[in-house]
Amino acid sequence: IKDDAATARAAATFNAGSDIQINSGGSINVANNIFQSGGSVFMTAATGINNSNYTIKAGTNVVMDATNINNIHTSTGNGGAETRIEAGNMASLNATNNITNIGATIKAGNLLYMTAGNNIENKALVDYRINGQTATESDALNSNANSITSSLISQGSLESGGNLILIAGN
Repeated sequence: IKDDAATARAAATFNAGSDIQINSGGSINVANNIFQSGGSVFMTAATGINNSNYTIKAGTNVVMDATNINNIHTSTGNGGAETRIEAGNMASLNATNNITNIGATIKAGNLLYMTAGNNIENKALVDYRINGQTATESDALNSNANSITSSLISQGSLESGGNLILIAGN
């Protein structure tokens, strides 16, 4: 029974006809779940909101407040499903430090509003190889090797059906 419960918990979908509100004195990590609301999704965390390989979707608004907000797709996990934050009307992401979107999508039907005390990063997820071995972007850029390759895994995307407002301290 213990193993069955762990398996069910690892693939849970939180589906609400109205609003979902999550507050944390630490971090909120969306690593195994899908959050879907017919209303709005509100997330507030003292340190970080981290979404990897899953979807946070609201029929109306997604509102996130944290020190750092990370929407990062990886090449593994969840059968290759997209990493998304999506709102039917407004997506508002406020980070006192950084907002990072790598190989993922942040989408709003009407208004996408993002503020960060430092940086807003929107990057593609790229697989780098040096002489056939996995490498970081920095290693690939600084290498003098004969064989350096890169392959696009997924693009980073910021989308709005209306206005898109980005405000960053740096």
